[in-house]
Amino acid sequence: MVGLSFLFVYLLHIFEQYYDASRATLDRFAPLAYVAVFIIALLSNATIVIPAPGIALIIAIATQFNPAIVAFAASCGGTLGELSGYLAGRVGERIIAAEHIKGYEFARHRVERHGYWIISLFAAVPLVLFDIVGLVAGGLKIPVGKFLLATWVGRIPRSFVEVYGGATLLHLVFPGWFQ
Repeated sequence: MVGLSFLFVYLLHIFEQYYDASRATLDRFAPLAYVAVFIIALLSNATIVIPAPGIALIIAIATQFNPAIVAFAASCGGTLGELSGYLAGRVGERIIAAEHIKGYEFARHRVERHGYWIISLFAAVPLVLFDIVGLVAGGLKIPVGKFLLATWVGRIPRSFVEVYGGATLLHLVFPGWFQ
């Protein structure tokens, strides 16, 4: 992810130099950048068990635009993207349980026992395990609104840490690229 972020920031830097983009020019595109972050997060979190590298592009965007708004948009898009696992669990719990996905029973026991807190905890940790938690939550027929709220509660701090941490690292490694 860090390597992809470096690549995206490098491409943004070349774009700025080629078009002689000023800060005012970039600021005009801020609303589009935030919508792009939302869509990138939504699509990269809509995958089930297969990680997508959307965070690398989101971090690159955060180096040029307001990182707080980028993190907020990423948390909202990521939360909605996790509905794919939830819906798969909701309609196909017997198929999923029959396939014995590694960790499914472990996650099921935790979600049954601790409910929404475990959903928030797993949403805050950047691991593929949350896809299994989403499948379990759908299989247990947890109300979709409560699932989304619990997921978002975990996604907000995760998004802020990823965005600010990644953008800070890129600023430290390539200080001359940023105005």
